[in-house]
Amino acid sequence: MHGVHLDLDATRHDAQHGQASEAQPIGAWIAFGAMALMWLAFWAVLLIDHGWIADIWETFRAWPLLARAILTLLLLPGVIGAWVWQTDWPLVVRLVIDAGLTLATLAAFYPRPTERNAR
Repeated sequence: MHGVHLDLDATRHDAQHGQASEAQPIGAWIAFGAMALMWLAFWAVLLIDHGWIADIWETFRAWPLLARAILTLLLLPGVIGAWVWQTDWPLVVRLVIDAGLTLATLAAFYPRPTERNAR
């Protein structure tokens, strides 16, 4: 069977090879999906009306410090992306930095096979 395995202990027995292999934990796919959705929303907002990023940023800045700290920890790449967009840097620089953040975040969160799976 191909695809995501929902084993709670993230292990299964490989009958063909007689060894245990680890399936990717569902939490890894959920985290990757959350980051992908965050960046999809970010770029959709930029395409629809980049002024919304300014509105979102100002709303975020008006929140209490504790709320901002928690959201920043949970969505750090997106918060950095919004901050970059609010700078007065040239458009090309902002686009390159935000595209780089997007690719780096998705690469970092993409679930990879464990060493045990790679053998």
